[in-house]
Amino acid sequence: MPITNEPTSEQPIPVPTDIAGHWAEQEIVGAVAKGIIAGYPDGTFRPNLPVTRAEFASLLDRVLALPDGNPSDFEDQGDIPAWASEAVAAVAEAGIVGGYPDRSFCPGAPLSRIETAALMARAARLPAMNTQRTSFADDDAIAEWALPFINAAYEAGLVRGQSLNRFNPSAPITRAEAVVLLSRMASLR
Repeated sequence: MPITNEPTSEQPIPVPTDIAGHWAEQEIVGAVAKGIIAGYPDGTFRPNLPVTRAEFASLLDRVLALPDGNPSDFEDQGDIPAWASEAVAAVAEAGIVGGYPDRSFCPGAPLSRIETAALMARAARLPAMNTQRTSFADDDAIAEWALPFINAAYEAGLVRGQSLNRFNPSAPITRAEAVVLLSRMASLR
């Protein structure tokens, strides 16, 4: 994920060349203008690319302006890119993100919709909702551990279903979806 300095008043904010007409165009332009996320050096944004766990941790850290955290003790700490290590430490220390049962973080793994809902609910400090099933058509595919997070994030308006009222819990979240979710979370603050 390209990271650039925030533009000065003399520098125009470049609008990515590949988002015209995209369903998330306005949110992407806003996030780029605020310095939350950047486009690529070739002028594109690539809104449909998946977001990795390290990238999303970095985005959350920027949106929440978290205090610095102590270096995390993930088994794969050495695999966390230098540009993301402070953000991963901050979101881990804030209790927003944790590792997997094997104590790995898997920084380069695409972030799934189910993981994203959990991170968003924790980041927004939403109260845990009931663990009843959801109203999504693919409810049976949603892991039980995630139900309180998905229900809380859904009730708060952070997450929604996709076509045919499906949540698609295992689907990776895209750059465009990440920007929209973070925009929604920022509006709750």
